[in-house]
Amino acid sequence: MARIGRKGRLWLRGFHIMFFGSWIGSQICSNIVFFAAGSASDGSAFHAYHANALSLDFMVTIPCAVLTLITGLLLCWLTTWGFFKNGWVIYSLVAAIVVMVVGAIWLAPGKAELLAISEREGLAALQSPVYASTWNTVAVFNVVVTVITTSVVFTSAFKPWRKREGAEATS
Repeated sequence: MARIGRKGRLWLRGFHIMFFGSWIGSQICSNIVFFAAGSASDGSAFHAYHANALSLDFMVTIPCAVLTLITGLLLCWLTTWGFFKNGWVIYSLVAAIVVMVVGAIWLAPGKAELLAISEREGLAALQSPVYASTWNTVAVFNVVVTVITTSVVFTSAFKPWRKREGAEATS
């Protein structure tokens, strides 16, 4: 297994933390913009809220999530942490993948549908049962994804699971 030196590891970890911080920050901002859409005073502002939330996802959240996963995988591969030695590493990788899958399957299409409805109907969309159903689904998944991502921060900080039995004792 390839290894990198101390400086390379620190650079990689720094980029990993920067991308992860941007990912979770953009998720929180996207939630704020998403939930603020209901306070719009006219149809164009209502549509703008949805457009901004979706743009934030595509321009910041998704690229930072992918870069976080890539740097995390590189950290596992190129350092002594490994992929399966520590429970917190396994949890972090699984959580990142779950969040990305949920985002791709429910959040992105749901937000795109809300954007289309808000563009077509303006504030009248708030009375639409299709809009309400989609909004509820997206709202739930938005919160769940943000909670899971936030849990990774604390899991990585506290490292609650010790090394797994049978794993090498190299750190």
